[in-house]
Amino acid sequence: MKFLPHLRLGLVNIVILLLLVEGVSWAYVKLARPDTGYLAIWPTYLDIGSDDSYAPDYDPLGPHIIDTAYPWSTWHPRNSVFRHRKPCFDVLMRFNGEGTRGALPDPADSNTVFFVGDSFTEGYGLAEDSTLAALYGRSTGVPVLNLGSSGYVGTTQHSLIYGHFAARFRHRRVFVVLYLANDFLENDIGRYASNFAGDRRYRPYRGDTADLGKIVYQGSPDSSRYSWASYREARAAGRGPLVRMGVRNYWANVEGGTLSKLFHLTHASRVMRVVRKGLQQTVPEELQYGARDLRILEFDIRRIRETAERQGATVTFLNLPGLNLLLQAGKDPGVERDYLALEARVAAMVGPGPHRFLSYYRHLRGAGVDPRSLVFACDAHYNPGGMVRLADFLRAAR
Repeated sequence: MKFLPHLRLGLVNIVILLLLVEGVSWAYVKLARPDTGYLAIWPTYLDIGSDDSYAPDYDPLGPHIIDTAYPWSTWHPRNSVFRHRKPCFDVLMRFNGEGTRGALPDPADSNTVFFVGDSFTEGYGLAEDSTLAALYGRSTGVPVLNLGSSGYVGTTQHSLIYGHFAARFRHRRVFVVLYLANDFLENDIGRYASNFAGDRRYRPYRGDTADLGKIVYQGSPDSSRYSWASYREARAAGRGPLVRMGVRNYWANVEGGTLSKLFHLTHASRVMRVVRKGLQQTVPEELQYGARDLRILEFDIRRIRETAERQGATVTFLNLPGLNLLLQAGKDPGVERDYLALEARVAAMVGPGPHRFLSYYRHLRGAGVDPRSLVFACDAHYNPGGMVRLADFLRAAR
């Protein structure tokens, strides 16, 4: 039994070390206020209250996005207005009877040009006349349909959205805006839990690798925090967005075992996420992909091409590089080499023939543009000047 004093001493030292780590983590989180992602709305063991807390600035206008029963799920509420506010912009986003931004074209007009994509295509933070579709339509005189949406929308959802609207509006051309920094992440069913922890989002994914045509859904449109039921409940209560989960809500809805849930109540868990995120960013998001990611992307591109060909339309796939990638590529030739190799693979997926692949990365690097001048000061989406430059690039590439 001589080892017992040593065991007790060892256990005491471990407890002291853990308390020290937690104390330093608490100080860092409080003073540095790092971006801790979804953990920011989870409670800590210091949150005594068991009820959820909400932002006081309730806005009676409509929501931005809703998880719907559409095959692609996430969409804008129809015939509504959303006020989009951040420190560097304050705009009204108006959604028409189809849930898209801008005036709807004549369904019988075969000159219509579609724009399909994520929040960059939607015009995140931009007034209606500054979106990519609006700028392109105004400068070319052709009718446009903006099918972009925020809300973690990847190429699988692009193919489903396009398939739905292609059958309802005649068109001659489609611009599909790829943003591989997110597309690989949002197409991966294996990352559902980490992407939407506690949100229970309703999401479509391509299932078995042997049958990528099969769509598998996670969550449900009724249980999602972005459901109509959740929005109406919040509106009836006159409350703003969720700021912090209460302990009861956290324990009931966040996935994981007891030990995992207890650990995520600590400040050390938040610091670990910040460190992990920093290490991941040493490799740009666009270059964090595997063989399955490429197979899904290729399948989605083929589906979009086939849909366009049935409608007698052509597709231009425009690839947008992320801000982090552009900054790193300017310092590391290896990043540029790997990204250009990835673009070559995507261009091969598009293939020869009537469809095209455009690299905005090559344009920006060749022109020596400071990528920070293209985006908002408080957000990495394109500001009005950055979007004008992108629209000019598309018009010149016609």
